[in-house]
Amino acid sequence: MVDPKKAEEVIKTLKWPVTEFKVTSIGLYALGEFGTCNKLIKEFKLREGN
Repeated sequence: MVDPKKAEEVIKTLKWPVTEFKVTSIGLYALGEFGTCNKLIKEFKLREGN
């Protein structure tokens, strides 16, 4: 989002009932005009930790 103040307003309205989750991979994406992820460049699989 381009306007940081507007982004802050929107974030406050989001409901996220998930309190815990597991991440198994992360991706590197090319960004579009408005900061949206529009093309996957590379995916990185993560190792399980202790």
